[in-house]
Amino acid sequence: MLIFFDTEFTDLGFNPCLISIGLVSENGTREFYAELSDTYQPKNCSAFVEEAVLPHLEGGGTVMTMSELTHALGNWIESFGQPVKLATDSLSWDWPWIQGIFYLPGTWPENLDARPASLYEMIDSPFFERAVEQEFEKHEPKLRRHHALDDAKANRFAWEQWIVDKIVKAVDARFDVQGSLLVSLVFACLDNNNTISKDIRTRYSERASKDVFDYIEQCVIRLSLEAPHT
Repeated sequence: MLIFFDTEFTDLGFNPCLISIGLVSENGTREFYAELSDTYQPKNCSAFVEEAVLPHLEGGGTVMTMSELTHALGNWIESFGQPVKLATDSLSWDWPWIQGIFYLPGTWPENLDARPASLYEMIDSPFFERAVEQEFEKHEPKLRRHHALDDAKANRFAWEQWIVDKIVKAVDARFDVQGSLLVSLVFACLDNNNTISKDIRTRYSERASKDVFDYIEQCVIRLSLEAPHT
């Protein structure tokens, strides 16, 4: 399973400090968000971070220490009960924070792949950037730029749009299925852990064959497994 994540930190210079982290599952149904209380001081943030990041912090129950984050995030990842690969649009900036969160012996989640996925290696850059912008423009409720969880959600949406585009083209080349139905079936598969449910198969059995359903599932699984890593 892919989990999309993003981080916010004090600056892009030497020795930045982690401010927040957000993660969202591949099907968009599960989220994790935390803000750090013991890693940075607002006075040490760059002007950009003061203007674009700090105003979006939520406080309250999202705030925790780094030690608490290690425990909470580790439990959250392991609760999926299957292999997990983290995906981000900025490996060089985001991934080191994951390595730092779980640097103590015995804290690395057992099901977490030590090799992350780069969205820019996975998806054509213009397509990815266009899809991210569409999500920020059209999502309701509106997403906040430079909020770790909302950025992760936008990245997941771009990945999902790429998956749908690739699968629709592949299925359309082999089967004669109405375009709007085909898109609906792909989304149904993505939303149900890469499986088209029996209910959906029965509901649309007169409009799409078993081979169509099976091929969509195969395409979704194949594309998920093809996520490149470092």
